[in-house]
Amino acid sequence: MDKEALQYLNDHQNYAIIGMSDNPKRYSYKIFMKLLEKGKNVYGINPIYDEIEGHHIYNELSDVGKPIDCVILIVNPSIGIDYLHETFTLGIKTLWLQPGSVSEEITEKAKFLKLNVIKDCVLHLYNYENY
Repeated sequence: MDKEALQYLNDHQNYAIIGMSDNPKRYSYKIFMKLLEKGKNVYGINPIYDEIEGHHIYNELSDVGKPIDCVILIVNPSIGIDYLHETFTLGIKTLWLQPGSVSEEITEKAKFLKLNVIKDCVLHLYNYENY
């Protein structure tokens, strides 16, 4: 378990989830709900949806218009790579790569953009915290 990643979750308030789904079995949905449960501000990003469980879902990061501390990628790396420049341009400093969203290309581009990269599972960290 990465204690620094858990500390980041505890210390920061505003998260955007790229790849938001309305399916309760999907990790994006579970992470969205867990972060809300922890009192975080969470913004789902997916152009397919307008709303999930009463929460507005945004087409792009730039549509949020509120502070975002961290972008959580829960998409295939071939899709996730497209969000790095927007993350950087908006001044968001941290990119969280969930398992399955990690690639060498994303990691290299994020380092080039001087983004803080965390590679861990949000749910795993919060479950570990409870033991």
